[in-house]
Amino acid sequence: MNNIIIATQNQLLPRTGRGTRSACTLFLEITLSCEGYYAQLPVCLPVGKYSPSVRELVAVSEKATETGVTLLRPGTRVGDLYSAPVKTVQEYSSLSPLRPGHAIGLDVIDFRSVTESNETILKPGMTVAMHPAVLRELGGEGVGMGYTYLITETGAEKLSKFDLHKLGQHR
Repeated sequence: MNNIIIATQNQLLPRTGRGTRSACTLFLEITLSCEGYYAQLPVCLPVGKYSPSVRELVAVSEKATETGVTLLRPGTRVGDLYSAPVKTVQEYSSLSPLRPGHAIGLDVIDFRSVTESNETILKPGMTVAMHPAVLRELGGEGVGMGYTYLITETGAEKLSKFDLHKLGQHR
């Protein structure tokens, strides 16, 4: 591996300099580079274990990710990758204020952003990081996690063996 970039953000607590409490989550974006290609693993980790309300958000995140993944195939308009997961999040009375993903590969964030107006059509060989954000309210509890996918002739291949949505369940 050439580079490892880890960005952290404490999602649930204000930055007070007092550290974290046991009932919070940390958002990490782990971005790896190998031989000039990037992949990303955005994850929301529990410090201790997830609270019941955060577990609910994790379940919504999993459903939104699954909705987006069904569209990861050749011929899909990138704008539709935005609409489907965001609509799923909204169906559960939650907010999804950030784009649910972006192209990744030759740079950490390639030029294709998953936005409603993006007319790019997915083709085999493209890679997409899908990570819909799910929040109760702006500045409140939330999660953001997902995976990098390779678009193939028949759909998409997840480039990670981890199941992030199961992380806080058994702690």
